[in-house]
Amino acid sequence: MRVAKKIYIDANVLIYYCTGVEKVIDCIKYLIANRRKEVLFTSNLAIIQTIAKLQSKQGKRKAYDKAKIQSYIKFFSEKLTWLNVYDSDIKEAFLLENKDIEDNIHYIISRKRKCDMIITANKRDFDFPDVISVLPEKSLIASKVR
Repeated sequence: MRVAKKIYIDANVLIYYCTGVEKVIDCIKYLIANRRKEVLFTSNLAIIQTIAKLQSKQGKRKAYDKAKIQSYIKFFSEKLTWLNVYDSDIKEAFLLENKDIEDNIHYIISRKRKCDMIITANKRDFDFPDVISVLPEKSLIASKVR
């Protein structure tokens, strides 16, 4: 597997980081320790999706309060470069064959920044020929610094 130069982090990875999924925490810590902010990307869409999940009760987990959510968002803003979603990105997402429009948007945004890896907990919706998608626990190998 080739070494990734620019890495896009999907919303589900951010959510799992915030909710304490250990393999995701290890992945994010490794990436942040070994990569500059300029090559680690997420998007305002991913941040919005993360906020929406955290402020909602999920199973046994209580909804997070605003202060806790803000602390995670502040952390992500300090460690990751956020990419913006534009109306043209949304329109283009509907033209792709993949049925998951939100994931299409993530892909389009990552492609505009020439990311060669998307870290996601949901690989099945990221089947695109010009980018590799990897699970957080596999990304530690794929993202090794040369």
